[in-house]
Amino acid sequence: PQALGYLFYLTALALLLRMPAAWPTAWRQHEGSGAPVRTFAVVVLLAAASVPTHQLTPVQLTISVAGLALVWRRVPRALPIFLACAIAAWAVFMATPYLDGHLAGVVGDVGRVGSSLEEGVQARVAGSAGHLFVVRTRLVLSAVIALLAVAGFARLVVRGGKAAVDRRLVVLALAPALLPAIQSYGGEVGLRAFFFALPLLAYFAASLFYPPGLSRVSLRAVATTVPALLCIVAAFGFARYGNERADFFTAKEAGAFEYVYDHASPNSVVAVAASNAPWKSEQYELHRYLMANKLESWDEAAERGNWDGVIAELIAKMNEGGVTSYLVITRSAKAGTDLVGDRPGAVASFERAIMRSRWFRVVYSNSDALVAAAGGPS
Repeated sequence: PQALGYLFYLTALALLLRMPAAWPTAWRQHEGSGAPVRTFAVVVLLAAASVPTHQLTPVQLTISVAGLALVWRRVPRALPIFLACAIAAWAVFMATPYLDGHLAGVVGDVGRVGSSLEEGVQARVAGSAGHLFVVRTRLVLSAVIALLAVAGFARLVVRGGKAAVDRRLVVLALAPALLPAIQSYGGEVGLRAFFFALPLLAYFAASLFYPPGLSRVSLRAVATTVPALLCIVAAFGFARYGNERADFFTAKEAGAFEYVYDHASPNSVVAVAASNAPWKSEQYELHRYLMANKLESWDEAAERGNWDGVIAELIAKMNEGGVTSYLVITRSAKAGTDLVGDRPGAVASFERAIMRSRWFRVVYSNSDALVAAAGGPS
């Protein structure tokens, strides 16, 4: 959903930035070929399609389009109003069942910029030494990109004054900064804001080395660009793939969930030890989902090594549907908890307790995953 929404977002902005005429003129005269009208129609279609596609993207698109409409008269000011109405209509008519139980979580973060950023940044600087290195590399790399963009903006101003800077691009680069004031997005709003701003930050960062209108590439520009790119690429390797031990799912892990989906009944509970698992890829609406490490008794059990309370709580929740439910423990769940948790080995200890428990029976296992059935008929 995020990838598709991002495609809609970038395409809509690209079309608006190339709007060939002001909207009032295009509406009255059609500009001969009607290109502005067609462009506007495609943008409206993309904007409408983004609303049910992803939760955050249409909000950012509305903010960005509103900013463009304020600084550039070719973008109709009715467009962000249309987008806001489309988001409201979706919430009222289609998302009501979700909002009935989650409205406080959706609107409760409005205006709480500090807590949103703290949840998204400070709370993530935790875990094992390896994970701390990866997180700090990500923060430093993001800061470097932002500083390069600021330096590129400054160079544009120095070279040609404020007139040399396209204010539309400045608006689009700054617009995502408003997102933390609207939603914490489960602690990821800082990441998503940077994601939406990144194409514009990349443009301004590139302008530091190659300002627009440069007649030829100098040796000095190449000599500064190459080391900068090598450093960025090296840091990117750690930032993007540093947690691969937990983020990567093996074929054997996927096989465990294939077994579950082949045998689970509608209304079965599909439980995992932790969120790192290749689940919810099919039959999403047929089952209820549960993470054992989110249970209230998990932290105390992990500290003491006594899992009786967790197993009792888990069994009670898994038996609610009256059908056989399944618990899956994967290699990636162990790795993920060891990376970001403060009690390495907790999932492995929990797995041993499950294998000894009379409340569970192992129905599938391989070197990377274990499936245990609980409740319902044997």
